[in-house]
Amino acid sequence: MVHSNSQIRANLSKITIIKGLAKLATTGIGALMQKKSKAARTRRALADLTPDERQDIGYEEQVRKPAIPVEAGLMAKLMSMR
Repeated sequence: MVHSNSQIRANLSKITIIKGLAKLATTGIGALMQKKSKAARTRRALADLTPDERQDIGYEEQVRKPAIPVEAGLMAKLMSMR
């Protein structure tokens, strides 16, 4: 099968676009993985520090408060509603 120059150029441009999109996707995934990895390293480093060392660097532990007040019998009520 004989291809014309315009067909060859069109195919090459499609291939170039596909390669560019693939590179963009892998770059985005790589950046996301690097961000997650950095957050994990930070958590591990903070876990290794003593409370005095954390205070020295200005890191204050944030106490997590429940967003919803929970009653003692809440689970029983929810299960009875099934």
